[in-house]
Amino acid sequence: MAVQKALESAKKRNFTETVELAINLKDVDLSIPKNRITDDIILPNGRGRAVKICVIGGGELALKA
Repeated sequence: MAVQKALESAKKRNFTETVELAINLKDVDLSIPKNRITDDIILPNGRGRAVKICVIGGGELALKA
């Protein structure tokens, strides 16, 4: 609710705004596989442009990429 009010009261910007999220985990050992975070977040409106991927390599690993 507070975020919605802030968005409604903010003036229109002339640039693309972004949101960054940083999370600090205390007492979590990420070297243990069961503690690792492997979730994907699907953006509701996509990225707005096509995804481009470049692979530099050779052999079987390049074919798998």
